[in-house]
Amino acid sequence: DINFNKVLREGLRLEMQASYYQVEQQFSEDNRFYPPGATFIGTFPDGVIGTPEWKQHSARASVSVHYSSFEHHNMLLSTGIESAKMDEVSERRNYELIEVAPGMILPAYLGEIITVQGDDAFVPEERRENYYLILQDEWRFADDWQLIAGIRGDHYTDFGTTTTPRLALIWDTSFNLTSKLLYGKAFRAPSFNELYAKELPTLGNTELSPQTIETYELAFNYQPSVTLNLDLNFFSHFIDDMIVYQNTVAANVGEIEGYGAELAFDYTGINQLTLSGNYAYQVNEDQMTGMDVGYAPNHEVFISADWQMTDALNLVNDVQWVGNRKRSSGDQRSAIDGYTRWDLLLHWRALNNQLDSSVGIYNVLDSDIRDPSQAKGVTDTNGLLQVNIPDDIPQLRRNYAVRLSYKF
Repeated sequence: DINFNKVLREGLRLEMQASYYQVEQQFSEDNRFYPPGATFIGTFPDGVIGTPEWKQHSARASVSVHYSSFEHHNMLLSTGIESAKMDEVSERRNYELIEVAPGMILPAYLGEIITVQGDDAFVPEERRENYYLILQDEWRFADDWQLIAGIRGDHYTDFGTTTTPRLALIWDTSFNLTSKLLYGKAFRAPSFNELYAKELPTLGNTELSPQTIETYELAFNYQPSVTLNLDLNFFSHFIDDMIVYQNTVAANVGEIEGYGAELAFDYTGINQLTLSGNYAYQVNEDQMTGMDVGYAPNHEVFISADWQMTDALNLVNDVQWVGNRKRSSGDQRSAIDGYTRWDLLLHWRALNNQLDSSVGIYNVLDSDIRDPSQAKGVTDTNGLLQVNIPDDIPQLRRNYAVRLSYKF
């Protein structure tokens, strides 16, 4: 990341940012979608093998201008571009896909493992650009009232244009209480796999639209003392054009309605120690089935203790508890267990805070943490939904990280 921030004159500030990152997937051994002996169009003695490997390059750049010279207004104009490209795509597999009936595609055994590359592999080496423009105004129209209105427009070169608004009404209710009413709309662009994948375990769909979400929130911030800060939020959301897989093919299907609440605190009344945390409760209901959509926990707790050992050194303890997570409708596996995760971070600053470094131990207790895998949307001979990863998606066990940054 490269960031630039400069006040050009009173009431006018310029920000510029550029970044680049690369993600790649490689396998040390062949990946099996189905075990040895699986039978589809022919029997697969070694299982259904599909080993996809790829690199994705992403670059971003943005320019933002903040203008506050108009009385009671703070305005933002921002524009940017994001570019992503799939590269070095290859796949080892022992099958080809055959459409045996409309909407039903099955693997046929080839008798050998072949290697395919580039546009013949599971995802073509596609490129995507996203151009966006943001306009926002913070208007203090009365002593105790503020209105924030914003709009963002995005154009993606591979699926089109979308517009998302944002509104916030803020009331300084009393000296130590602030109330907020918020509305926002956001979207999730289809991924490369969801658009273009043409091999197991799932197939893409170039006709996909972005998944959208509308959110409503009522929030209160209360400071009963200089050392204690409390936040209470009530929220609801509506997700439309859900991107899901039907008969292994990505599609915009389904609607989700959710609601919940969150209570958070910050306490600085202990010498050199800051305590913070939150409790969150949420429910998400599939509007087609009337059942919980699964995947997300109904209850979650987070606690953090930040000890300022010296002016330049602090130790952070983070503990997160996540409750059991239900399965989606038709997924007969038992609910996925909750977990407790403890992270420990030593943070050091030097050279007038220009040098920032940290050493972290994550998942100190080496807990077996798993995120729920999605059902594939295809039923087996028993009428049960098949899943890509039956034992769910394992997360990192105990791991270590070192970070170093310098501001100039």
